[in-house]
Amino acid sequence: MNIELNSKIQSLNRLNSLDQENKLKELTFLKNSNSRTLNNINNNLSCNPPFQIKNFLFFLKSLSDEFFIIQRNNKAEFSLLKKDFSQYIEIALSGNSNILPNKSLDSLNLEVFFLISYRKGERLGINFLEKYISLSKKLDIPIILYCEKKLCAYYERLGFKIIKVNLIGEYLMAYNF
Repeated sequence: MNIELNSKIQSLNRLNSLDQENKLKELTFLKNSNSRTLNNINNNLSCNPPFQIKNFLFFLKSLSDEFFIIQRNNKAEFSLLKKDFSQYIEIALSGNSNILPNKSLDSLNLEVFFLISYRKGERLGINFLEKYISLSKKLDIPIILYCEKKLCAYYERLGFKIIKVNLIGEYLMAYNF
């Protein structure tokens, strides 16, 4: 995960260092990807999905003024890039698949894969997590994430609890579990 995290951080740094011409090219690509994703979300909403999926999709739509939203791998995984390139997030709505003990396999989780801020000290991460926590409470679905030990205190202040440590030393943390 550290290699992938470093790659995401480098990409965010690269976006922030682009000249005006290249930034416009990147914005055009992102706007097109964002439009396709929002069309997919609207199509999925028109099929009247179950309550939890429907509200997850509405949550994503509510972020569209602030973030470019790009669907990943034709799954319920999404990359969110703040329109001023100050933040990159990857989230998902996923099945439990034995990640959380004592939860049924058909239950759902909200996941955070990456939460990266280009500008520190502006509460960007906390602002997003507060919205995601509200969604978690509304849907009664836990949020799960893996992080390094040095970040555990940050997430614990928001109400996350340590569940276990994986084989590579990352901490599985859960909220609303």
